Amino acid sequence: MTTYTNTHSRFDCAINGVPFFFAQSDQYPLTRDQVETNRQQIDSSSEPGEQSLQSWWYRSQSSFHLGAGMKYYDPIRGNAADQFRFFDSAGVNVWTKGEVTLLRRTEKKVTQTNWGDMASWSYGGDSGVLYEDGDDLYCYKASTGASTEVLYRGGSSGNSNIWDIDVSGENYFVINSAGIYKGTLPTGDGVKVYNVPASMDYGYVRWVKDHLFITVNNRIYDMVTASPATDTDPGTDPGGALPHDLPTAVGNDDGRLLFTHPEDDWKWNAIEPGPDCVFISGYAGTDTTIHGNRSSIYASTAEIDNISAVPEFTHPVNVAELPHGEYILSMCAYLNQYLVLTTTEGVRICAIGEGGQLTIGPLSIEDSFSYYCTVWGNYVYVTGANVAGYHGLYRLDLSSPVDETGLRFAYAKDVYADRLVSAGGYTARVATLGRTGQIAFMVDGSGIWVEHATNLVDSGWLQTGQIRMDTWEDKLFQYLRTVYNGSNHGSITAGWYSVLGTYTALGTRTDTYNSSTLETNGSDLTARISVGYTFTLAQYSATVSPIFNGYQAKVAPTNVKDRKLRLPLLCARREMMRSGGTVTRSTWDRITALEALERTGAVVPYQDFGTGESRNVVVEKVQFVSTQVAQSRQEAGDPIGMLIVELRTVT
Repeated sequence: MTTYTNTHSRFDCAINGVPFFFAQSDQYPLTRDQVETNRQQIDSSSEPGEQSLQSWWYRSQSSFHLGAGMKYYDPIRGNAADQFRFFDSAGVNVWTKGEVTLLRRTEKKVTQTNWGDMASWSYGGDSGVLYEDGDDLYCYKASTGASTEVLYRGGSSGNSNIWDIDVSGENYFVINSAGIYKGTLPTGDGVKVYNVPASMDYGYVRWVKDHLFITVNNRIYDMVTASPATDTDPGTDPGGALPHDLPTAVGNDDGRLLFTHPEDDWKWNAIEPGPDCVFISGYAGTDTTIHGNRSSIYASTAEIDNISAVPEFTHPVNVAELPHGEYILSMCAYLNQYLVLTTTEGVRICAIGEGGQLTIGPLSIEDSFSYYCTVWGNYVYVTGANVAGYHGLYRLDLSSPVDETGLRFAYAKDVYADRLVSAGGYTARVATLGRTGQIAFMVDGSGIWVEHATNLVDSGWLQTGQIRMDTWEDKLFQYLRTVYNGSNHGSITAGWYSVLGTYTALGTRTDTYNSSTLETNGSDLTARISVGYTFTLAQYSATVSPIFNGYQAKVAPTNVKDRKLRLPLLCARREMMRSGGTVTRSTWDRITALEALERTGAVVPYQDFGTGESRNVVVEKVQFVSTQVAQSRQEAGDPIGMLIVELRTVT
């Protein structure tokens, strides 16, 4: 930036250090006008039209498929994924690019006082869940919408608390304080196959990699068969008629004691497969002190026995430990690539390496006590969400990382217990309803809720992050355009909310057309640092949703009043000074200097030597006007005329 020293007051003004004489007349007056506000910045947005190179500042979004949790929407300086994120939602599906639609509603299918374990099953053309109610096991069938008690204790009843349920193929497994039971789906009577120690106060069972893994307190058992032999074979048979006792570390035909944790109060609580191993998680402490203790993941790798050629699992080793005070509540594996952890602090995703190595990611969902998770397709459904005051689930998309770690993933609130206000209790378990793709979840103090096969929630909403335009200056949020597809299936309502959360509706639109826009004010037109927007969909058809596509906000700052100057400037090789003398200089150099400033949009100084004004400006337009025909090559190289220059002040 260059200024000019006006020695002897020879010139009227200077632009970026180049002096000029004014040449105003009736035909070419000198004017000064207020101009609509314009922020000078480059087009650095990947969204077309998001740049602020014209009169308005714009902020828009055309998709929301990278999930929730974004409190402030300033994508130009943030992560590239931020332009497709939002703050919060309820009752809407955001996972299709460019579309937000209503989720399916849920129905209460089972009434329970307390929660218990639950497992998905699919067999014989039907699907459902097995679940615990008190000390009993029940089977809910999707085909009938009803539950049947499963006599897993071999046709008898008793008072034995169920610790865990697992399903594999046609079989189910149950572990309680009396033993491990096996039965045939969906409601076959169970057979007790293994006894458990009388000192047992916690257990877990999983059929993983063709082995039945059983945990009892701080011990892990690797059982090579889920159907132990009942004949007597001295020297190899573990005990004759069923049930058998669990083996020692030496092992027998049934399996062996794989590992005993050195801490007596250690409890194992989840088992999941890896590509070449099995992951087992646990924690140290009692139920009353657990929050102050630690939680770890161990890996046991599979190796081929040189003699029997049968895979055997090695002594488990500690491969990951959570921060002090955070402990694992459940795990689920995804395609041998990720291990999902639900914890007392939220949800973490781990990358799985060779030999059971893990890289623990940051919290994808924070400040949420998440009891359980299950995988369906690319998605992980997680308990613990408060969905607009109702018990519900989160959904994470494991195909969509949202930061540079690659281990923080897109999430949003998902289905919820419709019309069940979340006063007390919590969502304790979640499972898919077999192969139906529907989700079932268990709410403490209420029962089991199942996603409807076709019907949608009545309404749902999405709330953007607060829009600050990447500056703390006050702004006027003047216009909002909402784009949606009603197709005669519903309406959309747009509203704005303050940084304190106060909501005000702006307008509603219902259309029978394939696509439409709702044009409203952008706020109450009071100067504010930021606002957010809430878009509410309402359905008129139980099974077809209106579609919200995106929005665009038009904003202007309130504390800047730019001005536009239109200057007629003399441009001749020899020019007469007001003192009577003359000055000789190139006209072409002045023309090209101003055109270069016009082309680059650079901020340069403007000096008015008459008023003493000195302002930073942008050269917005340069026009050279000449009516003289050049009489020589020299005159053609230095044409005589007038420059009409338009400047905009920059504050």
